[in-house]
Amino acid sequence: MKSKILFFLLLVLVLSFNNACADSSESGSDSDSDTDSDSDSDSDSDSDTDSDSDSDTDSDSDSDTDSDTDSDTDTDTDTDTDTDIGEYDAGISDGGPGDLCFVVVNQPEAVADPEGWSANEFGDTYDSYLADDVILTTPTPISLIHTPGTSADLSLATSLNWAVYADSGGVPAGTPNDGVTTPQWSISLLHGNSHIFYTGADIYLHVPTPFTLPAGTWWFVFWAEGDITTMGQFFWSASDTSNGAVLQFVNPLDGFGTGATTWTPITTAITTTKHDLALDVWTGTCMLPWGEVCSGGIDEDWDGDIDCYDTECWAETSCQVTCTTTDTISCSDTINSTTIGAGDIMNHYDCSIVAEDGPEKIYEFTAPADHSITATISGHTAELDVFILDSCATDSCIIAGDDSAVAIVDNGLTYYIIVDGRNGDEGTFTLDLTCGPTILDGCYETSTPGCGGCPCEAAVCAADPYCCSTAWDSLCVGACSYCP
Repeated sequence: MKSKILFFLLLVLVLSFNNACADSSESGSDSDSDTDSDSDSDSDSDSDTDSDSDSDTDSDSDSDTDSDTDSDTDTDTDTDTDTDIGEYDAGISDGGPGDLCFVVVNQPEAVADPEGWSANEFGDTYDSYLADDVILTTPTPISLIHTPGTSADLSLATSLNWAVYADSGGVPAGTPNDGVTTPQWSISLLHGNSHIFYTGADIYLHVPTPFTLPAGTWWFVFWAEGDITTMGQFFWSASDTSNGAVLQFVNPLDGFGTGATTWTPITTAITTTKHDLALDVWTGTCMLPWGEVCSGGIDEDWDGDIDCYDTECWAETSCQVTCTTTDTISCSDTINSTTIGAGDIMNHYDCSIVAEDGPEKIYEFTAPADHSITATISGHTAELDVFILDSCATDSCIIAGDDSAVAIVDNGLTYYIIVDGRNGDEGTFTLDLTCGPTILDGCYETSTPGCGGCPCEAAVCAADPYCCSTAWDSLCVGACSYCP
């Protein structure tokens, strides 16, 4: 009787302990801002006040004749993708992970009649500039600028230029290239720069190094430099908004005959009722919401990776790369080599989330039997990784490893062992290939329990009961391959 009481007390203590452990282990568990696709700027309101009185009646640089540089073509030069970043409201995330982009200025293109005026440098009397004011109440870093326009093909521009001037009595405190005044900030970029994105003449600048403007009034200026016969003529579109002062126009050598040789309100220079230019400015961490265009040739989402080097594009068919090699490797080989000066064909692998955009060395291996192989790299200071593929293509990776990779191979089949570099890294290395014990017949991955041939099947199942109760998966195969 005494022993039963002791047993009962012991059982109560055990159960109480288990309950306490269980309790203590619980951790608690867009609408487009440009609604009218005919966004061409009206030739009757461009910087030439009258086609009959301009100083060059048939010149290609005349902004108002029936020449090809007239922005009134009745054809849409605005692609109207309904993903206009100008639709973002203040405080809304730009869609990038952890990124926030906030509106400073939102002046979308005019809906009914955007109009538009010349903002170009041709190196002649028709050089002209436009400016619109932005009023800041606090110091503000500028990250992204959008200047919608029409007519020109800016991919053919010699340079694309932005500047910000202080205010001087209601006008910009300087004129581009006047040789007198230095703007508060300016930048000139070439076509193809990864910080520029445009379709035709609709252009965004992702500021390479965001700059901070103090509180006050600032004048934003944009112009295209190029040959009118190839680039065409850029017309900066108007907006329906009326913010701050009237936009300003200047044509220093008066090629258009408006008399606006210094900054002049557009309503004085020509006949128009428009008050503002189409202009969007943002602050914060901004990127284009439509992401990387995998064949665009530039870095549209500004993450530092272009086209197929961007993780967004790895699944695209156009980004699947195949390779060839004349280098071979066999079991027990040790190879001392380098990726320096090697080709850079492969920049990503479907078994890894890391971009491998450095040069790589590729080795072909033909399996002499069904067994495991281990590829190991050593002696390297560069950031190199090793990959095993069952065909020489980016979408055929079996396994990746920092310094070693293990795979099960089939007799007679060809595999590829690749040493590649992260972040463009390259360097010397030693590659060793070891081949494990031969895998016995029947020890392949299956959806049924057991192996039926592995000498240590019982030991494998004792360590991992799943192998003999549910399925003989790849882990069971791997354990079996190391049987003595």
